[in-house]
Amino acid sequence: MFMVLAAALGLMPGAEAATVHPALAPFHAIRIDGVAHVVFTEAPDQSVTATGRTATLKRLRLTVENGVLVMRMKSGASSSGDDTVRLALTAPLLDHVTVSGMASGDLRGLTGPAFTLDVSGTARLTMSGAVQRAMLTVSGAGQVDAKRLVADDLTLKIDGTGVVRGYASKVVHVSVSGVGTAHVAGDPPVRDVSKSGIGLVEFN
Repeated sequence: MFMVLAAALGLMPGAEAATVHPALAPFHAIRIDGVAHVVFTEAPDQSVTATGRTATLKRLRLTVENGVLVMRMKSGASSSGDDTVRLALTAPLLDHVTVSGMASGDLRGLTGPAFTLDVSGTARLTMSGAVQRAMLTVSGAGQVDAKRLVADDLTLKIDGTGVVRGYASKVVHVSVSGVGTAHVAGDPPVRDVSKSGIGLVEFN
């Protein structure tokens, strides 16, 4: 179902607006194709709240496609000023986040057997929780602080100028190319490290 976030009645163009769409189909993953600040909290009930300039919300498109909440912007001239959409999300589970646009934010209380993050755009994200396996992939310019996301098995892949912090209690696989930097906490006994270029891998 295609959901359009429209401006709230009575607000002047450019004013802040908030729209809630609790009727969106269930999702367990997120894809950001626009410019967004995302705060996700794992919770029993699903909720979606978008906040932003009225002109920006008119261009915002949210869909749920095969369990993935997709955020994109309608083509056309952007509004003047801040085009960032602030998304406050809750759901029982989040197992995959993809960023191909520009995203900042915080992912809180993640649980489950696995979590995957793919960043090909620009991202500044923090995350927390406990999962069995975590795979964090950053290509391009991304800063990811996942040292509070406790994982038994952690995979970090950095290609470009990304800086990623993660936590592994048992096993870590790290691949860094370019000038990326990986910081691994948790003192995992099994360490598989591959590095090319002048990238940096640190354990602490």
